[in-house]
Parts: sequence; C-alpha cells; structure tokens
Amino acid sequence: MFRRVLVVAMALTGVGLFGCAEKSDDSAAPANLEESVDSVESAKLAVAAQTPVGWLPYPENAGPLPGWTGKVFQLSVDFPSQVSDEQPQFMSIDFQQNPDAYWRSVRNYIYEGNIDRGDDPQGNSLDWNTQTNPVRTWYNMPWRAYGPNAREFINGLTREFPASPGTLDPTQQHFAYTWARAIYNPIAAYTLGQVWDDETGPPDLADAKFADGAVIAKLLFTTAVESDVPYVRDAYTWQANTYADPKNCAKEDCARKVTDVHLYQIDFAIKDSRASETQWVFGTFVHDPSLPGDGFSWDKMVPLGFMWGNDPGLTSNNPNGVPTQSKIYDNTHIFEHMGCHKRLVGPVDNPKSACLSCHMSAQHPLPESPIAPGKLEDCDSPANAAYWTNLKSGDILWPTDGAYSLDYSMEMTSAVQNYFTASKQITISSDGKTYRDEDSDQEHNTARRHE
Repeated sequence: MFRRVLVVAMALTGVGLFGCAEKSDDSAAPANLEESVDSVESAKLAVAAQTPVGWLPYPENAGPLPGWTGKVFQLSVDFPSQVSDEQPQFMSIDFQQNPDAYWRSVRNYIYEGNIDRGDDPQGNSLDWNTQTNPVRTWYNMPWRAYGPNAREFINGLTREFPASPGTLDPTQQHFAYTWARAIYNPIAAYTLGQVWDDETGPPDLADAKFADGAVIAKLLFTTAVESDVPYVRDAYTWQANTYADPKNCAKEDCARKVTDVHLYQIDFAIKDSRASETQWVFGTFVHDPSLPGDGFSWDKMVPLGFMWGNDPGLTSNNPNGVPTQSKIYDNTHIFEHMGCHKRLVGPVDNPKSACLSCHMSAQHPLPESPIAPGKLEDCDSPANAAYWTNLKSGDILWPTDGAYSLDYSMEMTSAVQNYFTASKQITISSDGKTYRDEDSDQEHNTARRHE
C-alpha cells in the first residue's frame, strides 16, 4: 500500500517519480518546488526501492520533468479479491437480436463515471482517471512500463500499430502512430489479480481466464493531424510523451517529446458465454466529426461494429459473402479499411486481421516457428486458415509444450513477455520479432502490435 500511496501523492504534486530526458522550462516550475525538493527526492528513493519494475506506472528513465504541472498517470492495481456479483446491464440484452440497444448500453457503461468530471485543483481534467471513478474503479495491466512499447508518463499510453500513408485517409501522406490505454472493469480485474498475485514473482498463467461480464475497454489515440487526416477534426485530445523520431528510433533509450494525440477509436472486449463459439464479443467505436454539433462530443463516438465469431466459411470462394457473426455499421462517415473479407477491424488497426482473429492468438509462449504470412490478398489462403477459426475461451490456437491460453488478452501476452524478459528467462532478438527461451533454447515469436 505504501508504494501506491506514494504514486498518488507525487502525481498530485505534479512532480515525477524518476529522472527525465529533457531539460524543463524553469519558469513552469510550481512556486513550492524548492521547499519540497528534499521530500520529493526522498519519496523517489522510497518508491524506487519498494516498487518492482513491473508495477511502475511508467519507465524510470521516462518520467515527468521537475516542474511538470500537467497530468501524471497513476497505475490502478489494487485488484478485487473476489468476483463481483453485479453484471453490467448489457449482459441482459441480446446482442444479435437487439444490437443497437446493446452497443448503447456498452458505451454508457464505459463512459459512466469516466467522462464530464471537470478538473482537479491544478486544472487537469479528471476524465478517465479510472482509479478514482466515482461509480466503479477500473484497473490496469501490470508489467507495461517496460520495453520499447512502455507506458508514457502523462496518460499511461502504450505504443501500438502504426498507420502508414493512406491507412486513415486516401490523401494521408505521412505515417501516424497509435498510442493506447486499456482499462479493466472489476470483474476483469479480479483475473488480473489472480494472475499477478505476487508483485515480485512470476505470473500464475493457469488463472488467466476471465469470468462472464468482464469488460476491457481501450482508448486509441493517433498522432495524425487534421491537415493530413481530416477525420481528427474536433477529436478529443490528450497529451502524450511519445517518441520524438518514431520512424528511426523507438527504443527505451530514444528521445521522447510531449505531443498532442487525438482519440480515433474506442475498442471493447466483453466476456460473454452467449457467444457460444468464442465466449467473447469484440467491438469498436470510432470518431465521426461529421455528426451535428460544434466541437467534440462523446456522442460522436459511434459504432463501427462488433463481432462474436470469425465467420470461418467467409472466403474468396464466396465473393459476395458478408460476415454473419458480426454486426457491421456502414453509416459512419469516415474512411475505413476493415479486415479480411470485411471482417471487423478498427481504422488504426491492422487491416490484414480482425478483432477476434488477432486476440485469439493470446497465449504464452507463442509459436516456435513464424506465424503464417499476413498478406491481405492471401488472408484466406490455406496457410492462414487457422486465423479464421472460432476458438473457445481457454483453448490454445498454437499448441506448444507448456503453453497457456491467455484468454484473448494480447495485453497480457505482452505483459507476460515483459516479465520473462526482465527476469532474463528469455532474450529478445535484435529485430524484436522473436525471443529465445534460455532454458529450452527454443525460439518463439514475440507479441507485437507496433509493425
């Protein structure tokens, strides 16, 4: 508890836990900085001594500068000790028969207590401070303050899939980079607490199975600007400490800079046994600036769709086929690439895949041999057939000796990989695409969302 109190206390002072990479503007320092510097330094030492690296809110070498008065991310990891009996209201709505009522209920659940909360005494927005949500606490995955995709210090965003020119708009000329944060409702967080029940020990992968009513929501932001991607007009905007030159340097020791990022989509994953073939429902909301009203409104985050199966029979042999294990909305006024044969995938996601197809590969370890090529034009080739099967929760897509299902959680896959890398039980290759198990000397794929 001492560790978590310190994180909160230091965030409220506007002073970071650790050192920094750039020189600050002294004129921006708070008036009481000199008087508090000794106690702040003492607190830094106390936190560094008591906090395992996997439970830090952001990397030690990428924290806020002294004098930073903006937001500072707080990790929410006081996980519930038992599963909540309270099911979200949308769990009583038939998502196939009443899709509109379903997505509205899901969106309301994600928004409740997270938006329109005003500012704190320092003038920083309280929106999405999920650990202080007055309705229900939301939680974060440990072990995401490590490696090249580690959380940045302002809003706890991690680096995700980049959007190459033409991905977000036909006229897009420049790469845009995606930064995201996932949050877990109390039912989902109970599972996190079972897997990560020891802050210094290994994860208990046998407990990585979510209960019905578990909700994971993810806010995805882009570095794209309106002149290059018109759809970011009026988008909800955060600051993030992103890589200064992401195309050429995106590793732990690369320079970072504070920049604006714009909310482009909100994803959700819901554990629901009514989805009998997968037990999961995945969906995406996207920002539609063409809707009536000036400026940003949370009502302008509209559904692109949701899916509960991969439609295994949907192949190029049926060129007029459409997904039947999905509800796809085509009334949004944004450029959209969708996935293989129009399966659901968000605009900042990989167009070679689909929401469920990607996440059902969550396991540890990943395959020893490379996964089949991901060429979009070959998305239903025999080599890629496994991606379009329906995998039930708890089953393993790529069976290997000693493999554990991580129940559709790719973030847990990354976190587990970070733990074993930091504890020197595996070694990542120089290109970041594979790792070698030091005990078995076997090679496996890494969990990657940044290529």
